[in-house]
Amino acid sequence: MRNLATLCFASLLALGSTANATERREHGAHAHGHAELRAILDEGALAIEIEAPGADIVGFEHLPKSDADKAKVAAARATLLDAERMFRLPAAAGCALDDATAAYETLEEAGHAAFHAAYQWTCAAPGKLDAVVVRYFEHFPATEELDAEIVGPSGQSARELTATENRFRF
Repeated sequence: MRNLATLCFASLLALGSTANATERREHGAHAHGHAELRAILDEGALAIEIEAPGADIVGFEHLPKSDADKAKVAAARATLLDAERMFRLPAAAGCALDDATAAYETLEEAGHAAFHAAYQWTCAAPGKLDAVVVRYFEHFPATEELDAEIVGPSGQSARELTATENRFRF
């Protein structure tokens, strides 16, 4: 099932993110205060990905050089890796985390770096996954909104998530 989630997520990225990637290239850079979230639910496989400018998370976008910068990146990465701190899933869905990754990487845009985090769960009762609460804003308040692309049993949708409107449904 994990390979299925990876395949489906790759499809979502290819279909849904092509326009966003083109838009970013045309504008020349990503926008501070705005991050991206992509989520897919396919049968019992749930995958969520977040990409955010470094400035929104640690206050800078260069690769860390000082010990203080390295500590900020390490702390942010630890927070991003903690899926329970980042998301609240309905207990009735019986979702178990399979994998979580988080990295701070340079982008093609000169001088910019961003965080990329990815999560995969297996859900025993995916039909009970009626809403996902995104707790990202509690930890990274410099982000004003997450542009969310969501694919699930009812189709594909897009919406903006904020600190006060922080839930999405499949």
